[in-house]
Amino acid sequence: MVDENCVQGHGVSFNNYVVFSLNICHNEIASSRVPVMPAFMGKGKNMSAQRQKQMESETPLFRLQKLYVKDLSFENPNAPEVFLATQEPKMEVNLGLKNKKLENDHWEVSLAITATMKEGEGDKTIFLAEIEHCGVFVLKNIPEDRQEMVLAVDAPTMMFPFTRQIISQATVDGGFAPFLIEPVNFSYLFQNSKKKEGSAD
Repeated sequence: MVDENCVQGHGVSFNNYVVFSLNICHNEIASSRVPVMPAFMGKGKNMSAQRQKQMESETPLFRLQKLYVKDLSFENPNAPEVFLATQEPKMEVNLGLKNKKLENDHWEVSLAITATMKEGEGDKTIFLAEIEHCGVFVLKNIPEDRQEMVLAVDAPTMMFPFTRQIISQATVDGGFAPFLIEPVNFSYLFQNSKKKEGSAD
């Protein structure tokens, strides 16, 4: 479920993808109301309205439109014996990220997480939770050289708290204490993967 070509780091693996912050300034155009407006003033107002409309159509847009679970599984293969274990368990978390272009200005971003808990001194699986959590995002008027950054950092950063909560609830329903994955710094992972790409070249 997780891409084998992921870059490993801090207990998670990460595909090549990035944060692009959009600082948008909206100019408000005010016009005075007068009883009689000369022809040239009316023309100027129309031109200002057209310019404002044009500026709005060119404004960069990044928006989450839909979140959904594409795949979710939870395995508790050694219950109920595992609930009687006294050893300190060990945890392994793998993360994969990918995206694909949909129609128009829509993109699908997929966040795949596999969380495995095993016995501390053995290889017996306590539980295995897997999820592929997806989001549909709208990217409009964003330069192509910045889209990778938006899809690899901004998008998963928005998705992760919801993905984390789903995994946590799955572990609770499986009879365990809530498992909360530590926050992921997608910007750091992206920059780190870019550095490794650069050194490989």
